[in-house]
Amino acid sequence: KRGVKVTAETCPHYLLLTDDALNGYSSDTKVNPPLRTADDVEALLAGITDGTIDMFATDHAPHAAHEKEVEFMHAPCGISGLDSALSLPWSLVASGKITFDDFIRMWTIAPCETFNLPLNSFEKGDPADFFLFDPNEEWVLDTTTM
Repeated sequence: KRGVKVTAETCPHYLLLTDDALNGYSSDTKVNPPLRTADDVEALLAGITDGTIDMFATDHAPHAAHEKEVEFMHAPCGISGLDSALSLPWSLVASGKITFDDFIRMWTIAPCETFNLPLNSFEKGDPADFFLFDPNEEWVLDTTTM
C-alpha cells in the first residue's frame, strides 16, 4: 500500500519436501528454516501462482559428508541447492504444479527486475546468458552426480 517494493523467495526443496522427510532424523534434510507440512507446501505453491512469491533461490549450503554424519541435533543446517536448481523446479512444471511462465519469471525476470540486472529477451544486444537443457532427460541426484 505504501509503495515499498517487497519480494519473496523460496527454495525448490521447500516445494517438494515436507517435514515427513525428517522421519528417521536424516541430517541430510536438516535445513533452516526447517521443512514444514504438506499444507505449507501447498501455500507456497499458491503463493507462486498468485505472484506473492516472485523468485527462486537455492539456499546452497552444502556440507561435507562427515559434517552431516552425526546425530541430527549436532548436524549443521544446509542442503546442496545448486545441483538441483533446475531439475527440481522443472519437475514442478512437468507435474503441473507451477506453470512454465512461473518457472521463467522466478528464475529470470523477477531477479533481473528486482536487482536491476540486464534481462535477456533475445533481442539484438541482449546478454547471451542462457542455457539449453533437455526437459525429458532423467537423472538421479546423488553423491556421484553432484
